Amino acid sequence: MRLDELGSLLVAEDQELFAALVTESADNGRPIDSEFRVVVADGQVRTIHMMGEPVPGTNGSTNHVRVGGVAGRE
Repeated sequence: MRLDELGSLLVAEDQELFAALVTESADNGRPIDSEFRVVVADGQVRTIHMMGEPVPGTNGSTNHVRVGGVAGRE
């Protein structure tokens, strides 16, 4: 799943923080370690813990952000 796809599953209140953390990771090389709420297929809201890190490209700038793990909990 791509990060923009994950962002669209988040509850509206968490989407701004998610976008800010992904942008900060890509722009400034900071890792992501945060919790967000998603709406699952049956309509319930679940909390996920996401960890990710920027991946540098050949020119030294961030090529993309790799998500190393997403774990859910009720």
